[in-house]
Amino acid sequence: MKIGKLVQRREIPGAHGGGAIVKEGQYLKVIDVDGKQICDFFSFNPADPSEFLSGSHTRVFLGQTLEAPTTIAVGAPLLDNSRQPMLFVEEDSVGVHDWLLASCDSVRYWADYGLSNHRDCKTNVIEALAEFHIRAPFVPDPLNLFQNSPYNEQGKFQLFEPITKPGDYVLFRALRTVLAVGSACPQDQNPANGYNISPIAFEVYDPA
Repeated sequence: MKIGKLVQRREIPGAHGGGAIVKEGQYLKVIDVDGKQICDFFSFNPADPSEFLSGSHTRVFLGQTLEAPTTIAVGAPLLDNSRQPMLFVEEDSVGVHDWLLASCDSVRYWADYGLSNHRDCKTNVIEALAEFHIRAPFVPDPLNLFQNSPYNEQGKFQLFEPITKPGDYVLFRALRTVLAVGSACPQDQNPANGYNISPIAFEVYDPA
């Protein structure tokens, strides 16, 4: 589809977080710059961060479980935790994402891998929000863009490398002004990011 003028590009370094204000009607393109990199994605109401993008409320609205390859539906909105439309999915060049697993955090790295002081997505989100002078009451569950973690017949999650190629993306349209936040997931202890942490880019466009 035709979108308008690029007004902001922000490259989020691998293993770190960042954000961008996206005004109502603008487009947000979330890009896997080098391929095989998960973006833990969040969207908040910048005036009230207790309102945030919600997988559970979106599942009820869409009437589907949001399992790959229907994690997000092109041509449908994504809702916040007050059941209000927040973002509209315009394009998705990948089709494989996850909206069931929590962000990695310091406890995960210590409990599962015996690592302390490892970068983690929860911290990345908190740091990204602080840049905008926002402190959310808690970190909600993410939309794990580009994550390839289907579950098997026994209901157990499996972690595979993302199928993304360099430049693959998801394009959203903001249905109201939002603060979009992403973490270029630092998970390097399993195949989730292909053992090679790399950047994620946010591009914001005015409508054509």
